[in-house]
Amino acid sequence: MIYRKLYEEDLDLFKEFYQDNPFDEDEIDLKDRIEQIEEELMINKFKYFGYVEDTKLIGYAKFKVDVKEAHLIGPFVLPTYRRKGLGKDIIRRIETHCIHQKLDTLNAYSFLDEKLAEDFLTTIGYRLESVSELGVNVFIKKL
Repeated sequence: MIYRKLYEEDLDLFKEFYQDNPFDEDEIDLKDRIEQIEEELMINKFKYFGYVEDTKLIGYAKFKVDVKEAHLIGPFVLPTYRRKGLGKDIIRRIETHCIHQKLDTLNAYSFLDEKLAEDFLTTIGYRLESVSELGVNVFIKKL
């Protein structure tokens, strides 16, 4: 299993990742998700990092950097690989990258399974900052 940056040419890895529908989304949402990933990889809107085993994407997160803070979405880990520390490791590596970039805050956004996300993120040092009207939970960690 290798942790690495993911690029536009890795789009097929994402398609396979979502083929088994790990988040029980409907077909339209899955199609939109893949299109969004493709666009973000193409225009470099977000940086994607994750674990690849052989030719299979196991888990990933995406983030973008502003002036003094970064914004993180994820991690997304296949159900059969959860609870093995991969999500935590992906976030720790992104935090380290942010520290080297001299950023002082990492904001993490949760859209799926709020309770699971809150338990996970608070365990690794994030605090819930706010919940938007759209149901997006914003967690913050000072680096």
